[in-house]
Amino acid sequence: MRQVSRVLAFWIALLAITATVSCGGGDESAPTSIPTVTSSAPSPTTAAAPAVASTPPAGIPITPAPSGIGGTVLEKAILPPIELDNIRYGGTLVWPTVSSNALDPKLNNSGIWPDVRSVYESLVEYQSTGENPYMQLVPKLAESWSVSSDLMTYTFKLRKGIRWQNVAPANGREFVASDAVFSMNRYREKDAVAYSFYEQIASIETPDKYTVVVKVKEPTAYLLQDLFANLDYVVLPELVAEGNGTLTSKAVGTGPYIMKRFAIRQGSSHVRNPDYWGKDAKGNPLPYTDALEVPYIADNGTAIAAFRAGQVDFTAGTGGGPGTDNIIALSKTTGLRVYKTGAPIGGQGFTFRTDKAPWNDIRVRKAFNHAIDKQKFGDTVIGPGRWIHSGPLPFSLFFGRDEQLSDLGPYAKYDPAETKRLLIEAGFKDGKFKVPTPLAASQSSSYGPRTATFQALYKENGIEFDLQSMDMATYNPFYFNRALQDIGLTHHILAQANLNWFAQVKWNPNSVQNTAIINDPEVNRILKEIKITSDPVKMKEYARFLWDFDTLGSYTVWTPVENSYALSSARIRNWTYRLGGGQGFFMFMWLGDAPRTSP
Repeated sequence: MRQVSRVLAFWIALLAITATVSCGGGDESAPTSIPTVTSSAPSPTTAAAPAVASTPPAGIPITPAPSGIGGTVLEKAILPPIELDNIRYGGTLVWPTVSSNALDPKLNNSGIWPDVRSVYESLVEYQSTGENPYMQLVPKLAESWSVSSDLMTYTFKLRKGIRWQNVAPANGREFVASDAVFSMNRYREKDAVAYSFYEQIASIETPDKYTVVVKVKEPTAYLLQDLFANLDYVVLPELVAEGNGTLTSKAVGTGPYIMKRFAIRQGSSHVRNPDYWGKDAKGNPLPYTDALEVPYIADNGTAIAAFRAGQVDFTAGTGGGPGTDNIIALSKTTGLRVYKTGAPIGGQGFTFRTDKAPWNDIRVRKAFNHAIDKQKFGDTVIGPGRWIHSGPLPFSLFFGRDEQLSDLGPYAKYDPAETKRLLIEAGFKDGKFKVPTPLAASQSSSYGPRTATFQALYKENGIEFDLQSMDMATYNPFYFNRALQDIGLTHHILAQANLNWFAQVKWNPNSVQNTAIINDPEVNRILKEIKITSDPVKMKEYARFLWDFDTLGSYTVWTPVENSYALSSARIRNWTYRLGGGQGFFMFMWLGDAPRTSP
């Protein structure tokens, strides 16, 4: 099944998590080489894995939500400091999930999280550094990389001595270049969710067992952001062969935890990989805990109850976190740790399939935009003071401030009379319209848990549609197989802080995230230019062009998003939002009540 979302991988699995964790960036290996590139292109790499301060920083107060939540625990919440001294080994970390519906990253890179996140690894990965929440590329299975001056050839030097986990069918054999090439070629196949990124590859070569050379069809400064940087893991060729071409019930990787059990809608169990190659910044072997349990809990109330009872170490609440009300209710819990997540720079809405009528009529799309009172949506569907506006790009990232309703263009304004006029003009009698097929919503979206309210807001102005609220295991294959017939959800979140990534995900004609089925010649031209430019003035111009293209064309109805917060138990150490996390961030957490001081 073709399930995806480089963006949604985050959103649906709790916004709180993808921008979280790690005690500072993994092993301290040799710095990544810095390539020489043309003056018009950005350096597509970083100098080295992020360093960790020898003295842990003091706790940092969380900034209150932009919309203002005065007089609550949120203004007093403290991010716990990084703790690399006096660490402990052992114990079981319990981290619930709302996904747990697949294992193959070729076919699903959202539902696989977090069941395989600590099993598989990538050539490079994203981690945030210091106080900066924006994540940067750091080495992983590749210890370094270089890029040709014409931006056409990328060379990866792999770490030597890394071994696959010592379980069948790998049995501890060495990880080599052909393994990476095998996975990259799987992602180049048209049924892969990452096809729109991997189609730019012209060839892949392996000069020796520790080198991978990737050549692209056109110059690009952002290939690293596209290949392996998110959830495109290196998978075991023998395991794929064992599964007749796919991965369905088992995962074997190079990562810090060995999967012992997996079941859809049940979760997974993992034990420490005793042969794992990674170490922390002080040379201590990783991971710290002996076991990782990932139970599946789809219902927010159940997740909060489990957290309150001490059965899980994190709230697996839907909608990007447990919500302000639950944080306030739990604020007196001993040792409660509160984290502000990345929701304020995310976006959520629904888009129209514009390759078919009536959605190819801009009057209909404008009518839908005018018909929803976004202020009322935020206050009734999310809650007063708990939301901000969202749009086609992380507005603050490109324009330096939080977006306002006026930034969403003239058609985002609530105007019932204009809705009726436009629908009548488009041929709908009495200005009323019923959507032919249901809008599917995950329980992790703002719509899913509150379907009746959302539908009522539209029905007030003559627009009716059914809204199906689904758990993630049901929703993912429906939506990401592009099974939507009329309208469907669209999302974006921080994940990668560059315009190329956001642009290619949303507007590339071959991207499964291009849910509006946009294939515009001018947009396609801009997408090519974005791939090679580093001029900040030009990048801002391109961002404005894409923003206006989406909002003035009413391709999407953008709705408010929740200011999300997350909760963890007192026993967890080294999970802090500000240090963000890579793909295997669980390995950096240790438990204050763990039994040992050494591996």
